[in-house]
Amino acid sequence: YTPRTLFPYTTLFRSGALAGIVFNPNTPNGLVASTGTGKLVLARDVTVGLSGANSTLVIGGANYTVIHNLAQLQAVNTNVGDNYALGNAIDASATRAATPTVFTPIADFTGNFNGLGNSVNNLTISSPGNNVALFGGASTTGSLNNIGLVNAHITGNNYVAGLVSHLTLANGDFSNNYSKDGTISGLGYVGGLASWVTLGAGNFSNNYVTGTAGGAGSVTGTSYTGGVVGWTTLTSGNFNNNYATVAVNDGGITASYMGGVVGWATLTKGNLNNNYATGNVQGVSYTGGLAGWTTLTNGDFAINSATGNVTDSNISGSYAGGLVGWSTITKGDFVSNSATGNVTGSTYQGGLVGMSTISNGSFKINYATGNVTATSVDGAYSGGLAGWSSVTGGNVDTNFATGNVMGATYVGGLMGLSTVIGAHSFSNTYATEIGRAHV
Repeated sequence: YTPRTLFPYTTLFRSGALAGIVFNPNTPNGLVASTGTGKLVLARDVTVGLSGANSTLVIGGANYTVIHNLAQLQAVNTNVGDNYALGNAIDASATRAATPTVFTPIADFTGNFNGLGNSVNNLTISSPGNNVALFGGASTTGSLNNIGLVNAHITGNNYVAGLVSHLTLANGDFSNNYSKDGTISGLGYVGGLASWVTLGAGNFSNNYVTGTAGGAGSVTGTSYTGGVVGWTTLTSGNFNNNYATVAVNDGGITASYMGGVVGWATLTKGNLNNNYATGNVQGVSYTGGLAGWTTLTNGDFAINSATGNVTDSNISGSYAGGLVGWSTITKGDFVSNSATGNVTGSTYQGGLVGMSTISNGSFKINYATGNVTATSVDGAYSGGLAGWSSVTGGNVDTNFATGNVMGATYVGGLMGLSTVIGAHSFSNTYATEIGRAHV
């Protein structure tokens, strides 16, 4: 069977002991041999099933070992350089039984693992050490795509996540992975899916982490903590179409770089676009509804949104934003972003962004509707849109804020402080409320 495209909400299933599927993703029509450079990309919520004990799978000319149960998944540790795929959902309930089966994280994986949209269910891993996740090695360099987790409970020290603790790819994507109703808890570098991801040439895209309306699903850490990923660096690629609906919780009094989707993101050449978060976020410094800290050297921060409340839990904290705590763009625009949650901070707090600096780009078509409150009696730089905004060589255009703003000094209904340098404009930008000082 050799399709090029799988449509949304489709299940492809082959049963029988010797059933097999061949994907040729990089051919004109899927009917000729693959050249080996194509990628199998599944649309969200698509699954491929191979239930036979001896079923076979070929993707782009490469043979894959098909995994059907927890023991086979654990056995990946014995050959971490091979190609694997999930043939069905994996029941990992034994890892949380009264006498549990202990699952050892798959360490230093270098092969290719394709979940085919299937999930590992009810996985529990608890360790006092570092690099705690399904793929828990300190130097995972293999591809991980189309993998799901459902109701995972993962606890550790540093570098803790649902799917992978430490992933480095010179050329490859981290895409189409998901986690539902999981609870992830650690100290530094904690993420719902990944704790640390470095991509040389590739995209971080179409990943999501969700919880239920009843409160299931959360990520807790003390620094570099995000609903999807704690820390990520992309040299040449985009961070796009990722989302999280879980709460991100402050695990300590010094919690910093906390975000609804990502704690810290650095992109050298690429865009951060079309991401969103809906959960509440707690932190101390560099806390945002979507991201704690973002740095883009050459790219746009565009069409991102957050709806959760952002709370700085310590009066000595700084840089809290409804969307992002701190944003720096060297060449590019901050455009068409929004936040609707309330923001409570100490210094540099804004309904959209705590601190924004842009060189050779514009801050435009953004809005925030939440209330902004500086809890410290000497809290400075509070704005309905931004605590502090600095634009050099660009425009501030068509932005607005509608929330109430309360602070001590440098308080504004729109911005606590704004600087625009160069022969450019500040226009079509307004607030419906004035800033009010503490009395």
